[in-house]
Amino acid sequence: MTRKLIPIAECQGLAEMWERCVGCCMHAPVFDIADVDQACYRWSGGEYGDAWKDGAKQCTESNSYAVVQLKDGRFGVFLEGEDYTGHGCQCSSATSVHATLDEAVRMGLGGSERDDFEQDDEPEAKT
Repeated sequence: MTRKLIPIAECQGLAEMWERCVGCCMHAPVFDIADVDQACYRWSGGEYGDAWKDGAKQCTESNSYAVVQLKDGRFGVFLEGEDYTGHGCQCSSATSVHATLDEAVRMGLGGSERDDFEQDDEPEAKT
């Protein structure tokens, strides 16, 4: 898992998953992917892309999250989940914005995501 916040351009697959959710189950996100400066993210079940090939779902479930630092210095959380049928059938996604990284982790992530995020060293945010 990437623990350090890295530039959004280096976050392979994050923008693609965002676009899939916006076109499906994400209604009225509170930030846009264009607002993201850096991100620390995890795709469950392996690296992002394992479940997708040539734009088609390969019958696997996914639950993932991204903790992002926005260009204005605030922090956002992006959560998504889908069953083996993929986005467009049984799926969900959500976003939230927080003043600090600590608040984003405590208030934006669910219990299992928070536990996963906190297992490693705290990511480094830009000051």
